[in-house]
Amino acid sequence: METITVQSVGQRSAERLTGISFDCTCGRTHQVAMRRLIVEDGALHRVADTIKELGLDGKAMLLADPSTYAVAGRELAEHLKSAGRDVVMSVYPEPVEYADEKAVVRALIDLEPDIGLLIAVGSGTINDIARILSYKAKIPYIVVATAPSMDGYASTGSPLLVNGFKKTYAAASPVALIGDLRVIAQAPKAMVAAGVGDMLAKITALCDWLLAAAVEDEHYCEVVSGLMVRALTGIAGSVGAIAKGEPVAIKELTEGLVLSGLAMQMIGHSRPASGSEHHLSHYWEMKHFAEGHRTDLHGIKVGVATPIVLKLYERLLGADVGSMRMREKTAAQIAGWERELSRCYGPLAEEMIAANRAAFASQDELDAKHAKLIGRWPELKRRLEAIVALAPDVAGLLREVGAPVDPLEIGVTREELVDALRVAKEVRNRYTVLQLADQLGVLDRYAGDIAAELYGGPAGTAVAIDGASGDPDRVYWQAHRGGGAYEAPDNTMAANVHAWTLGGIPEADIRTTRDGVIVCLHDETLARTTDAPDGVKDVPVSELDFAEVRRWDAGTPFDSRFAGERIPSLEEVFEELRGRPERQFYLDLKQVDLDKLGELIDRYGVNRQIIFTHNRQANCKRMKQIAQDVRSMLWIGGSAERILETFREARESGFDGLDQVQLHLNSPQTIDWDGRNGDEWPYAIEPERLREALAAASEAGVDLEVLPFAFDERSIGDLLDLGIRWFATDEPTRFVESVRAWRGAKR
Repeated sequence: METITVQSVGQRSAERLTGISFDCTCGRTHQVAMRRLIVEDGALHRVADTIKELGLDGKAMLLADPSTYAVAGRELAEHLKSAGRDVVMSVYPEPVEYADEKAVVRALIDLEPDIGLLIAVGSGTINDIARILSYKAKIPYIVVATAPSMDGYASTGSPLLVNGFKKTYAAASPVALIGDLRVIAQAPKAMVAAGVGDMLAKITALCDWLLAAAVEDEHYCEVVSGLMVRALTGIAGSVGAIAKGEPVAIKELTEGLVLSGLAMQMIGHSRPASGSEHHLSHYWEMKHFAEGHRTDLHGIKVGVATPIVLKLYERLLGADVGSMRMREKTAAQIAGWERELSRCYGPLAEEMIAANRAAFASQDELDAKHAKLIGRWPELKRRLEAIVALAPDVAGLLREVGAPVDPLEIGVTREELVDALRVAKEVRNRYTVLQLADQLGVLDRYAGDIAAELYGGPAGTAVAIDGASGDPDRVYWQAHRGGGAYEAPDNTMAANVHAWTLGGIPEADIRTTRDGVIVCLHDETLARTTDAPDGVKDVPVSELDFAEVRRWDAGTPFDSRFAGERIPSLEEVFEELRGRPERQFYLDLKQVDLDKLGELIDRYGVNRQIIFTHNRQANCKRMKQIAQDVRSMLWIGGSAERILETFREARESGFDGLDQVQLHLNSPQTIDWDGRNGDEWPYAIEPERLREALAAASEAGVDLEVLPFAFDERSIGDLLDLGIRWFATDEPTRFVESVRAWRGAKR
């Protein structure tokens, strides 16, 4: 066999790479199963001859949807019949959005026993369906490309949605790919833009492959990666011509997409072409499918995901990786991970957890990975930077070809972006920058930073309800006790993470143990929130040492899913804040020395992330004097009359020492939340008084926050219509849904 180097591969056209087999310098034998590639004007009329040349006999089934049948299928069927070929048609009655089990079965029904050849007329979805049918039925297939929209034409994997879960299945490669440039050049602009997006995604895919080789010792092939670089650079340099629809550029895009598929055939998997950007895309597709939303083309989604992943790389390449550590996940962290997957993946979570649990490495394994990373980092960093430099302005190239760039343009909310960055790595067991950032303990922080950059403001403050920077309708909210009344055990790290993940600011009450440790605990004793036994549970925590307080389970009494949660020290919370400016935190004073609290805040350097809160204005003012840059909030409870009187006193003081004021909104006992009519105001403080308080606070540069202890979508909408944009809530998830409903109604 001929030994092919990077240089010789670079001299071969895509057509000359079909059907080859060679012993590579990487130590493996590479093969390309696809035997013919024809991309030219009039290629549609070469299909019959190609079938004959390849020795493919028997009846052919032509698979298409209404659009692809109209642009190429009808003409191809007539061409084949005129050449004496027996052809049966399988045309979907309507466009096929997803390659799912329903679409596969629909085609399978038309697959007669004497079919000897499949001909897929279309691009992504049609090709994925034909490929899995070919593999399962052991029938060869040809693909007739109708658009330069994705790189899967020559792939041997078929990504299918089965039970709502996106998974790549082993499938067949086409024996031939025919692309008639007359047809391809007429493809909708969105499909051309999708093809460019899919090709630009190779930047991050190649980075991830190189990363996996360095950290995981995954096999890496310079010949195959060189093939991908060749395809990528050619298209990146032709985006302007592609956008104009110039035939030569459209052909180059099509051949570049095919080259990507050939590279996957050579290496035997999709690693050269698919990395973390595809994981984000698959996660969004699964979420939108589950919610019944129409999804964008695959290449559009991975195009949007690529600049996001590049932002991760930008942060890692600019960081002092040598100072970072990889730490083994604790049992509590793994339990939190399971809860996150349950929230994000719903009924699919059990399968995801089972598939990924074994991926957690021991400390010894992590130390070994870290040693490899540090030892190889100088050379790895240089090579990663070289790959990124192949297309230094991916967002600009996407814009030039008319593709979306911002996640909101494809319906991805802030929450869905952050969730994807945090849990999309579980879509497939493949090492990428997402895994590395998670192992280094920076993934959550980077996810928040990127969300803040794309959606505006600190990631830990603006609720993930599509609010962009400068949007007057952005909503900020506090998770009272972290949401501990209904959604997580209050004042625990699980509650804090839950609130941060939803885009809120958790609040915790703080007390001091006998040995001087500040802890997060609302009640004076452990009785309500832990499994502490008699003789301990009713003792004030001020009379217990921290070790005793920490000993008892603070999760199981709330729900067994939270077993193992403990009452955290405030230092543990500050560890989660330090270096993560997107995370903020409310501290509600119960029993703590303010000077000691200020010293702790200063020591951890989290001053700008803390909002100190108390029901005495003098304490709020003093805390700001003790710890520079800490914000303060006066909370006011009681009857409506007392609340308004206390607010009047704060206003007359010029809101001295205050950045925020929170008003408790209690509801009269006569309110029937299930049956109230539209004109009935549900809170003791009338709307006109709230308008006046909001105007006074706004004039003084102070945020007015409200805590409605009971609410529904309509009451939250009414408060938002008054102009209130700061809230506190015991039910974060339901609150976020209520704000989203209000936004949807405004649209």
